[in-house]
Amino acid sequence: MALMVYDHFLTLEREAKYIWPSKLSSVTILYYITKYSSFLFVLVIALQTYLPSLLVAPGCKAVNIITGWMHVFSVMAAETILMIKAWAVWGRDRRMAIGLFLLTVVILAIGAVTLQLFLQSIHFSTSPIVISHISGCVVEDAKAIFCTADWILLIVLDSVVTMCLLLRGFQAYKSGGNRALYKTIFQDGIVYYFCALGISVWSAIMMNNLRPTLVLFPLSIARVLHVSLTTRLILRMRELADKTMYMFSDSFGEPTLTILHTGSSYDF
Repeated sequence: MALMVYDHFLTLEREAKYIWPSKLSSVTILYYITKYSSFLFVLVIALQTYLPSLLVAPGCKAVNIITGWMHVFSVMAAETILMIKAWAVWGRDRRMAIGLFLLTVVILAIGAVTLQLFLQSIHFSTSPIVISHISGCVVEDAKAIFCTADWILLIVLDSVVTMCLLLRGFQAYKSGGNRALYKTIFQDGIVYYFCALGISVWSAIMMNNLRPTLVLFPLSIARVLHVSLTTRLILRMRELADKTMYMFSDSFGEPTLTILHTGSSYDF
């Protein structure tokens, strides 16, 4: 919770400048869902972890199922933002939209099965005990391998979307378009991919090596990091699109000033 609140205030100024004044669109709606649903998610996790077990134990299974699907819903909202970005830089190509949609449907179908298997494999203690300062929903057993499968699916989706972005950025760069803009898209795409990859790999490793009582903790940390990564990427693109570039030239012995608005070259 502390990490999430800290990151929120770090980006609040840019959010107020680039997101709040914007008209509601698919991207801004998904941005709000991605970022602010994480507060509810972490709050519920904290309550079910630290409230006295006599109060929460009877509903641990139900609450865990709800938070599990909340996590998937928020992550897919973040991934949808990235897919819209890829679709936008490809000129809203219909084939790109259909391809990404079909890929998402397949990954969601497989992911829904593995997530449900993971949630069903979780067994909570029914005794009012305290373990490592955890007094609420204490996990006795869970098959983390099913959740690992979901992380692998997320890596596959991120890989495909990132490749679409990088390929388009490379093509635009070679064709002599707005090189500053597409260079940023190229660089941000690489940074995002490897950060997301690191989060997914770290989460999978931790969940498979921690004792059962702590197996759900990496999900909360990964959720906060994933949200922070996605929202910062959107703010970065909005900031770039809003930036005015000044280029000076002293050809023919007279200095001249050329103003280039990068926002006119990228609509996202």
